Amino acid sequence: MPRSKKYSKEELIEMVNDFDKIPTQKEFCEENSISPSTIYRYFDSWNDLLLKSDFKSINKTKKYDKREIVNEIQKICNNFFNGFACTSRDFNEYSEINDETVANHFGSWNKALSEAGFKPVQRRNISNEELLEELKRIAEEYCPEKPNSFKHKTFVEYGKYSSSIYKSRFGTFNNAMEKVGLKPRTKSQVEKKFLIDEIKRVSREFCDGQRPTQSDINKYGKFSNITYHNKFNSWNQAIKEAGFDVYTQPSGPNNPTWKGGYKDYYGPSWRSQRRKAWIRDKYRCQVCLKSENEIGFRPDVHHIIPVRKWNVDKEDEEMNNLDNLICLCKSCHKKLEGDMQSYNYEEFKEEARKKYE
Repeated sequence: MPRSKKYSKEELIEMVNDFDKIPTQKEFCEENSISPSTIYRYFDSWNDLLLKSDFKSINKTKKYDKREIVNEIQKICNNFFNGFACTSRDFNEYSEINDETVANHFGSWNKALSEAGFKPVQRRNISNEELLEELKRIAEEYCPEKPNSFKHKTFVEYGKYSSSIYKSRFGTFNNAMEKVGLKPRTKSQVEKKFLIDEIKRVSREFCDGQRPTQSDINKYGKFSNITYHNKFNSWNQAIKEAGFDVYTQPSGPNNPTWKGGYKDYYGPSWRSQRRKAWIRDKYRCQVCLKSENEIGFRPDVHHIIPVRKWNVDKEDEEMNNLDNLICLCKSCHKKLEGDMQSYNYEEFKEEARKKYE
């Protein structure tokens, strides 16, 4: 079986930098078809990765009050951890609110858990014996007739502790299962055919025949999305082999924001030129002069001569020339879209500032 691609620490940071605004961990993983464990191989948390990226100086795009955070904690714990307290790392995986935001409001993750009505799990106080007893409890209560059919997904659904603590204590979750006499089902025992049949079953029974998402598989399937990543190398490949179209962002006239140009593809030179425009303009709107911290995200990089007037396949280098690019906040971008197309960068900046003084 081919192994999943291994990314370096620097590659992960660069992948974050490719986003126009701060992504959530979920958005990052789905966009790049990687699992959260890839992030934790090099970084202490999702926020740790963000702090090492170009987003380290950008304020969070959305503010949350304590009540919203408490509601989010309760939702995550009840929906994904069977009413037990989750860890901050688990919370980062399932929520768009990160643990640093939680700590800023409550002082610590455990205080936030208490406010939400959960008893914090102190990992350092959990003995190996308690961890193993919990495995046996799940096997006996939820797989009484066939305890050896006990799967990792069953534990995630009904277990008291995060599976990551088993990895840190025993090397792997399967090692812990073997210590209590359980025989985990290995990856090689799960044939692709059964996984594909399971995708089709979830689609048929829960998604009206449509392509199921990874969340659908985790919620209704017999195997977790990680199993599919391990077996097929990516979720998209599993979906493709099951006969479903792989989701891609609609482009051209099918995109709801279509204005005659390309929404997502501005040629091979676009990303590097966009980065140069951000650096040249110091991540600041060149009309209202608001910085990235003031507007909450990186400014848009506007094409003075619109994309729709270029042949992207043949003229991308000229289209993405820095003299045709300028940083604008979304408000100024909306006002100036399609305006002053005969101007170069300096002329556009000067006239736009006069226009909106």
